[in-house]
Amino acid sequence: MAVKAKAQITVFDMTDAYSVILTSEAFTFAGNTSGAPAGLSCSTQAVAYCGGMQCKKVTIGTVSCPTGISAAITNNGTASPTITFKTTVTVTASCEATIPVTVDDVTINKKFSFSVAKTGATGAAGKGIKSTAITYQLSASSTTAPTGTWTTSVPAADASKPYLWTKTVLTYTDGTTSTGYSVGSSIDGIEIGGRNLLLNGKGNKKAGFFKNFTTVTDEYSEFTLTSKKEYVNIDIEGGFLLGCRDYTVGEQVTWSYDIMYTAWDFPSGTYHNEFWMGQRYTNALSGETATGAWTMVTAHELPVVGKYGCELNKWFHVKKTLTIPKQASSNVRTSAVIQFYNSNANVAASFTARLKNVKLERGNVATDWTPAQEDLATSDDLNDKLTQFREETASNIDQTAEAIKSTVYDNVYLKGDIDTLISSVNTEVTQTKDSWQVTFNQFQQTLNGITDSTDAQFDEIKKYIRFEDGNILLGNSTSPLILKLRNDRIQFLQNGYEVAYISDQRMHNTVCEIIKQLKIGDSAWTVETNAAGDTIVSLIGI
Repeated sequence: MAVKAKAQITVFDMTDAYSVILTSEAFTFAGNTSGAPAGLSCSTQAVAYCGGMQCKKVTIGTVSCPTGISAAITNNGTASPTITFKTTVTVTASCEATIPVTVDDVTINKKFSFSVAKTGATGAAGKGIKSTAITYQLSASSTTAPTGTWTTSVPAADASKPYLWTKTVLTYTDGTTSTGYSVGSSIDGIEIGGRNLLLNGKGNKKAGFFKNFTTVTDEYSEFTLTSKKEYVNIDIEGGFLLGCRDYTVGEQVTWSYDIMYTAWDFPSGTYHNEFWMGQRYTNALSGETATGAWTMVTAHELPVVGKYGCELNKWFHVKKTLTIPKQASSNVRTSAVIQFYNSNANVAASFTARLKNVKLERGNVATDWTPAQEDLATSDDLNDKLTQFREETASNIDQTAEAIKSTVYDNVYLKGDIDTLISSVNTEVTQTKDSWQVTFNQFQQTLNGITDSTDAQFDEIKKYIRFEDGNILLGNSTSPLILKLRNDRIQFLQNGYEVAYISDQRMHNTVCEIIKQLKIGDSAWTVETNAAGDTIVSLIGI
């Protein structure tokens, strides 16, 4: 990942996660009474982003097509290759194809779905299609048809309205009409943020977004809410990096997360009148005049069991894009909660939910989960942890020494001899790391009689040279900086993330710092400081 700044701490740019987008992910073939005949076709384009930057080379691998459908690829290896599907025989049922998309040695499989609209029974005699009218309109929603003005020309999408809706009106010979809609998105309308705006969104730590959850495990966090004409909520304000007024009015933000309901108790006559999660404006103090009170900012409705594929005891993935509204007046307060309200005053309703991989990012496309850069350990954090590790190690050694005293004494060794031996060990511990390591191994060998000096040397080597999955890792196993040798590249890793690599006789590095001179062929760029203290960058021939 790219190093954005350099000082006492290192700040990582988490916006460069890879994401792949298909301009269309589904198509319905118009068929006859048997199904979609051979010869019908449709297409989609694949684009990839590294953070917010569009990748220039996208490669489509062998597309796995269902029976009766073939795939052809054009402009492969460009920024937006096209995949064209064609029916080779009659297709009678819904199916899907798998498209492997490779960007910088990273392969992501995308799904493209097909459905078939079969011709129904023959209509009444004499009724046919008299005319067809096709019009277009842009929208910020991909699920609700727009209600504005439709035009006969195709408008250009943008980030605020990335979805292009098509309306088809059929007029029949008997004067009746029918209207159908379809929706797609254009490359120009795609806006990707990538950076997670939530702290500790993974769900495996009782902090940040999940600080007030009842249960936190290594995989998810869980909570239960019960309401009987009472507003109940979970406070999640500590998980947001931005407040309600820190967003740009009109910009789009996208939620993505996994949710599972393990209990859903809504007796007859109970409701989920308020059932949402996120940030909103609340109200001003009593007696004050205010605008924008109770306006939702990033707040959105939670999924409901039994709707849109959400089922009890099954993980359900949510993607929701919102547009930031106009700001409320400055005297209006804000909150960030998961809120539930059942308006029945006599019967209680409750639910239990698990959440994990929660992400809020700028843009209208949900990318894979990544941690907020603030969740990564800074250099100060690492120094604190290293100091703690040294203190714990010293403590364990002292305790071990005491335990040896007791054990030897119980075995009728001379106390004076044991004290002398322990004193010798303690003396060498205060010296260099290497001398302590060797003496400690000899001490263990003396007591147990089973450890060979070769084992100690091998353990020392393994701390700095390791073999994992056919790769060679160089560097102290506790260090954040590791050099990884693979068959196809040499990687420079920091905290597990690739910051630079060498492959195909080229070195790839997002940010380079040249202190004195950069030589390219027979020329060189030099950096000097003149008498006035000005920095001079010069190009000279060599």
